[in-house]
Order: sequence, then structure tokens, then C-alpha cells
Amino acid sequence: MAKVTILDGARSIGGSKIHLQAGERGLLLDFGINFKRWALYYEEFLGPRTARGINDLLVLGILPPLKNLYRRDIFPSDFNFSPLDKELPLEAVFISHAHLDHCGHIGLLRGDIPIYTSSLTALFMKAIQDTGKSGLFSEMVYITKRQSSEDQRLLESTKNREGKTFFLFGDIKETMKEFWRRSPYSEGTPFAMKPLCPAENKIGGMEIRHYPVDHSILGASAYAFQTEEGWIVYTGDLRLGGSLGKSTEKFVEEVANLHPLALLIEGTNLQEEEAGKIREIDVYENCLKEVKEADGKMVVADFASRNLERLQSFLQIAKDTNRKLLILTKDMYLLEALDSVEGTNLHNDENIYMFEEMEEARRAWEKGLIENYKEKFIEPAEVKRNPGDYILCLSFLDIKHLTDTASERGGIYIYSSSEAFTEEQEIDFRRLNNWLKFLNLKPIGFYLDENYRPHFTPGYHCSGHASREELFEMVRCIRPKFLLPLHTEAPQAYQDLSDITHILLDDKRTRELEVNFLEKP
Repeated sequence: MAKVTILDGARSIGGSKIHLQAGERGLLLDFGINFKRWALYYEEFLGPRTARGINDLLVLGILPPLKNLYRRDIFPSDFNFSPLDKELPLEAVFISHAHLDHCGHIGLLRGDIPIYTSSLTALFMKAIQDTGKSGLFSEMVYITKRQSSEDQRLLESTKNREGKTFFLFGDIKETMKEFWRRSPYSEGTPFAMKPLCPAENKIGGMEIRHYPVDHSILGASAYAFQTEEGWIVYTGDLRLGGSLGKSTEKFVEEVANLHPLALLIEGTNLQEEEAGKIREIDVYENCLKEVKEADGKMVVADFASRNLERLQSFLQIAKDTNRKLLILTKDMYLLEALDSVEGTNLHNDENIYMFEEMEEARRAWEKGLIENYKEKFIEPAEVKRNPGDYILCLSFLDIKHLTDTASERGGIYIYSSSEAFTEEQEIDFRRLNNWLKFLNLKPIGFYLDENYRPHFTPGYHCSGHASREELFEMVRCIRPKFLLPLHTEAPQAYQDLSDITHILLDDKRTRELEVNFLEKP
């Protein structure tokens, strides 16, 4: 009997952690951060005590309480192991894509557990870790070993860093190996990473199939696993509205031919009829129109820093309007990761430049970029003199750098990212609105009502997730015997398809499949 245990992510959008067991073999499908659960206890200035290692996250229920799953060096000496009474077999982790709600906690797992993913996802995870804040809860592809401090109940970092073992679906090029070995800590020093390994289509006797799919970050994957009872398919996050929509269509067509026993499918947009219907081409056309109308004025584009497809849309808009695209150093680093895999050479595009952030402290990876791309840095004073020559790619957290560029000529701020869905995010939009007034920038894509609540204008952002209608059509095409909703706050919406498949919303045991929810509603 095949077994699926939902450790987290069945009743929330994100935090996906699924265990699949076939016979004596066990696999994890994603191991991400549940930001909704995290936000119950933590915020920007209130975080877990790193000196207590993994203790706080287990005590608060942010991580599943499983035995023999986590690194031993992150348990303090006084940790009570008795609640960790359940053990699951585990031979590998399969990561669907490089969003932190799917991969952000893999650095907490035992070091001997190999990680399987696409080439792009692995390189993106390294780029994200290299350029992000260092710390226990942001480690993914390499870790810093911990040890007990003078007070045995507390942990401290050592100087020992250790890479994780990655098996990649896709070619492993020399350029990828070079980026993989690059150290973010010291210039010109090779980083002690474990070599990248090619993924095979079997683990033991279990056949595995990997499928590229369309999502709001490149490199996204879906998987199918053959068990004695039948194929089990995991979609990860996927959509049809981006440049790789045909890949999603191909995935659906091919897994339909497997006649799967079970389909583990996301449902982010199940609650809203219109969500997911805007295409990337719509975003491009709408934003192009706004930029053309802002001729001679400043244009700021706000979109997720890892959405390189959106970056390429604005790059084309920059070319169409005779502007240069100004990105940040962390974006350039991510482009280098992309180019190391796909050889696109985007980081050398003649229309891409970097906006000089006026900061004193710079880490080694950033100093290396500054040295390599001296001619591509544009000073704030130049942007202020000639605002109509550029499109600045900045998010709300980067807007502080525009105090040196404010111009009486004004301009536009195109919000091309996801909508606010928490009270804290709504407060951020009030702050953003204050900044835009100071900078004399007209907001495009959102507005605040009389109660200062944000509302969003359709057409300036394309969701990373399929629409409700598209999800239903995928299920009708695949026709699994069992359907298990994930990554959604409205799993019951799939009940509309109960005439063609069995919808599993609670613990269930049949002759072929056992499903358990470790995460309870």
C-alpha cells in the first residue's frame, strides 16, 4: 500500500511538506517555510532564538515533530526528544521550485539526505542564499555547522561550512559548476561545495519522472512516482499563463497517460473565479502602454525579485521605449545563475544596467559584481538628471534608495506583484503610498481607498498559479483515482469534481492508498 503523509501545507498556501512512502522507501516532496504559521509568532523584529537551534520551531509546531529527520548539530543539549516519537523512512527530498515556501527549510534536514531538483532550481537556491541574510533558518544548499557554547544549552556557529548533495534533472555544464563553487564570503576563493550529480530516473526500484512546468519562477518542476499500486503525481505550483505554459500542457497530457492512482495538486486560486486568468503577455502590453505615456519621466517597476520572466518583460519594454533597465546587484547575481544554466547571456544585455545603492557595507559577492560590472553601474544623480532614460526595478523594501532621485517631473510606480493578504502587508502599502507622494510618483496597479486599504487593478500582474477553471480542466484531463488538494485554503472546492475522482480531505485508508494529515485543520 502506498502512503502519503501531509506534514504541512494542505490547509495553507505555502509550507508544503509531503512524505511519500512506497514499501520501505520514503521520499519528501518539498520542505518549505509555512509563512502563515511563522507569522503567528514571529515578525521582522521578533524571530526565533538561533542560539537554541531548532528547539523553538519544534516547540511552537512550525516544524513537524519527526524523529531522525533533522541535523543533530542544531539540537541544544537540553532538548526533550520524547515528543519526536514518529519516524518515517527517508531516502531523498524532491524540490519543486526555488520559492521559500517550498524549499526554505531544507537546510534543517540531515546532511546525508540527497536533494533532487531541476538545474535552475538548484542554482537559484544558491543565488538566493548567497545574496540573502545568513543564518540558521535561511540555509538551503550549504550549512554552517553548530556546536554547544560554554553554556551547553546554547549553540554557536563554527567556521565549518558543508554543502548538501544535489542531484539535478538537466545537463550539468562547466558554467554551472563554476557558479556552484563560487564563495559568497571571500573573493576568488573556491567554495567547498559537494559536486553536482546527474539525477537518474530511479531510486532503488522506484521509477521517477520529472516534468518542467510553468510558474512565476523559472525551473519549476512536477513529478510522478511509480508505486506498486500505481503512479502518484505531485504538481508543485504551476500555471498556464507564462512563457512556459506549453510545458504545463505537456505535463498534463503525459501524466494523463499514466492513469495515476493519486494526484497531489495545488489549489491556490480556488477561492477566486478571476484569479489566474491574466497572462504574462497581458502584463507586458499593459505596462508597455503606461511606460509609453510616461515619456521623459521616471518609471519604477515593482515585482518579485526572483521573477525573472517579469524582469524579461520589463527588459523588452525598456527596449521598446528606448530606456535602460536598472536592476539591483542581487538581481544581477540571479541572472548570472540563470545564464550559467541556460547560456542566455542576459547579464551582458546592452539594455541591462545596475542602480547604485548608496550603502557602506558590502559583502564579498557584491564586491565581486561591482568589480566585474563597473561600466554598468548608474549613479542616483544620473537617474535624477535623466529619469526618462531608465526603468528602475525596485520593490517597496528598496524604495529608500530613491531619496536621491526625486524629481519635480514626477513619474509612475508600476506595482506588478502579488496582492496584499495580511494586515501587515496592508500597512506596508500605506507606507508605500507615503513614499510615492514624497517622490511624486503616480501609483499604477493599486490605489488606497478612503480607509487607506489597498485595492488592485487587474492587468499588471500575472499569478504564478493556474486559475480555478484551469485546475479543474487539468483534473478532468488527468482523471486520477484519488485527488489530494494541497497549497490551498479552500480544498473543499475540488468537491465539484467528485463525479470523476475521489477527493481526499481527511485521513483515508483504502486497499491501495493510505493518506494521513499530520497537519490538522
